[in-house]
Amino acid sequence: MSPSFQNADPGAYAAALVAKSGASPVSQPSLAALDGCTAAVQLDLPAGTQTLAGRCTYQADRQLGAVLRVELPASAMCELLIVEREFKGQIVAVHEHGGQYLIRIAARPQLDD
Repeated sequence: MSPSFQNADPGAYAAALVAKSGASPVSQPSLAALDGCTAAVQLDLPAGTQTLAGRCTYQADRQLGAVLRVELPASAMCELLIVEREFKGQIVAVHEHGGQYLIRIAARPQLDD
C-alpha cells in the first residue's frame, strides 16, 4: 500500500459509490454471496487506483443495515466496510489479486454545500 493512500483523509470522499461500468446488478453476484470469500477491492481514487485484498464477512449492522466487511491484512491497519444499500460498484468473479472476486469502486470527491 502506498504511503499516500495510508495518509489519505477518509473524510475527503463521499460515502457514495459509483459503478465503473454499466454492468447490470442482475448479472453480478450480490454482496451476500461474498460472505466467507476472499476479494480484491479496486478503489479508483482521484490520486490513482489502489487494490487491496481481504476476507469478506456479510453481516447486519444496527445503524448501516446490511454490510460487507472486508478484513485487510494487519499491515493495512484498517478494514473496508461496504454498505449494501449504497453500493453501486461492480463485482466480478475472477481470480485476480489473490481473491475469488474483484470489487470495483470509484470514489467521488465530496462536494461542499
